Amino acid sequence: MNYVIKFCENNFVHGTDDTARRLQEDDEYEVVIASCLGNCTDCADMPFAIVKDEIVYGNDPENLYEEIKHVIN
Repeated sequence: MNYVIKFCENNFVHGTDDTARRLQEDDEYEVVIASCLGNCTDCADMPFAIVKDEIVYGNDPENLYEEIKHVIN
């Protein structure tokens, strides 16, 4: 099953661009990078992505990657 994982390009300041690149390498994931996802407070505070219409948070890019994998599995 292909999962859509959405990232806000403004959140890349937290290193989430690395997380997005890692996920793009796997054919099971469709990574969408938007100019804004409308979660500006979250975006300013910490790494996040949207998976299955749910906001997934991480303490850092590596932790975000692990949390995304946990939500998907």
